Amino acid sequence: MRSVMGWTGLVAVFLAALVAAYGVYLVALGPIVATVTPSGAASAVHEPNPAGLILIVGGALVGYGIQRVKERWAWIGAGLVLAFSVLFVFGPGGILIPLALAIVTVLIARRVLGQRPTLGRSKP
Repeated sequence: MRSVMGWTGLVAVFLAALVAAYGVYLVALGPIVATVTPSGAASAVHEPNPAGLILIVGGALVGYGIQRVKERWAWIGAGLVLAFSVLFVFGPGGILIPLALAIVTVLIARRVLGQRPTLGRSKP
């Protein structure tokens, strides 16, 4: 099956890879959490966050939807990433709002410009 992504597809897959990489970071290491004890001692540790699995799935769905001509899956993945970034805006999701909006914008541009593949059939 031949896939014709166009520039919007490449940008969407790149942004989805960034989102998935951030999800892997959250699951593997997690953000730094600083704690201060009543005696004044401070410590900072990484706390893994299983919510990163949502980002891994969302990024994978966007990439799968773009590469396999199933745009519905790309929109579902973009919706997951956008919902995560809004729900966890004051936590690990706040940094993702620009990326989530960029993915949605690229998917809209892809629809408007008509850069969707022709279901694996190339014209002679």
